[in-house]
Amino acid sequence: MQVRVFHMNPQGIVMIKFKTDDAAAKCLEVMEGRYFGGRRVSARMWDGIANYHVKKTETAEEQQARLEKFAEQIEGKQADVAKVAEDL
Repeated sequence: MQVRVFHMNPQGIVMIKFKTDDAAAKCLEVMEGRYFGGRRVSARMWDGIANYHVKKTETAEEQQARLEKFAEQIEGKQADVAKVAEDL
């Protein structure tokens, strides 16, 4: 059995992969309609198409901070390359 939690999905999606169809069917039977963490569980077989992955969206401030950090890394590497070139 493999469990994958889609952390960024606001619906609280968890995918469980079983070795057999019978095991998956039993899980559906047991879990459908139960409550977990105060929320009702809806258990279904995956249709093979739906993509539950949700990418985190950055705020403008988060994007700016990421780009500044990247620029610092690039500038640092360029300085290292220049120093090596001087030593040659």
